[in-house]
This record gives sequence, C-alpha cells and structure tokens, in this order.
Amino acid sequence: MLNDDARRSSTTAARWSRSRRRTPRLSGTLHIRDADGHEMAVPLRGRASLLTCGGTGLRGHGEVWAVQTDDTGTSLMIVYGRTESADDRQAGLCAAGQTITLSEVTFTWRTVVAPQARVPQPRTAITGVPRTLRLPPPRATNTRT
Repeated sequence: MLNDDARRSSTTAARWSRSRRRTPRLSGTLHIRDADGHEMAVPLRGRASLLTCGGTGLRGHGEVWAVQTDDTGTSLMIVYGRTESADDRQAGLCAAGQTITLSEVTFTWRTVVAPQARVPQPRTAITGVPRTLRLPPPRATNTRT
C-alpha cells in the first residue's frame, strides 16, 4: 500500500508525463528582427527555448514553446518583453511561415520542409534471355578452407 507522499509523487509524475506527451517538440528556426533592424536566426529544438541577451543577442527576455492549435496544426507561443519584468511582456501565437510583432520585435517561424521521398520505379524485365540465365553463376568451389 502506498503512503500519501508516494501517492502524491506518482500522481505528479503521471501528470508530468501526460503533459510532456501533449507538448509538441520545437523544430525549424525562429527569425527575429528587433526595432534597430538587427536580424538573427535561432534554431528551435527541445520543448521550449529562452530568448535572452546572452543566448541570442536580443535585448529583453522571452520564451518560446510549441502548442497544439487544432487536430493538425502546431503554432509557437511566444512571450517577449523589452525588460525582464513580467508586466512588460506580450504574448502571441505564431503559425508556421507567419510573422508576429511583440514589443516592436518581429518573429517569423520557418519550418524545415522535408523533401518528398521518391518512389523507385519497378525494373523492366530482360527479354529474350531464359530465366535460368539471369542468375549469377554458382560458385565453383567453397571459399572456406
């Protein structure tokens, strides 16, 4: 039988596991243009990303994570402010290929488009050759000695 602490920790772990499965992974790049016209590209990976001066060169503080918007769509939730104060932050959803502006900074999410897999064509049959001659000749000797 589980005590109260064990029950609480297993419930917390189950909740964390469910939320982790529902949170999509980040992919692609986030292209940022600040108010001064400086442009930067931030590769997105993992479940969330921080936008800080030390990491991106962008003044201010921001966070990015992916959210499921409907059955087939994923968007980025971007929260950004010119200062680290929570009162200064603005938030917005950015769909793939779209641009949003928060605190005079534009964010564009570009996803990686995977090339379509090419389906190989079936080989044409060799005509005029008996079927038994199409196979390679059998080995004359055993290669093991």
